[in-house]
Amino acid sequence: MWSAAAARGDYMRILLVDDDDLLREALVRRLRARGLNVDAACGVDEAAVLVAQNRYGLVISDENMEDGYGHVLLETIATRQPHCRRALM
Repeated sequence: MWSAAAARGDYMRILLVDDDDLLREALVRRLRARGLNVDAACGVDEAAVLVAQNRYGLVISDENMEDGYGHVLLETIATRQPHCRRALM
């Protein structure tokens, strides 16, 4: 869907959430190498802070993390940023 917000890039930012440092860093490198704007969080708490500060077009989250569950995070994001697509891995 094309909109003025998309044209400004509001929806072009990706948030990747995973508590596995090696996996998270590898995925971020791959996505950035493709020219994507990616932020990373090491868990639910850090992700919640980033979501409060930024608009995302896509959030990709691990399910089981030390500080919470990815599906709960994605449900919260759905209420705060309904335009945001969400993926659980």
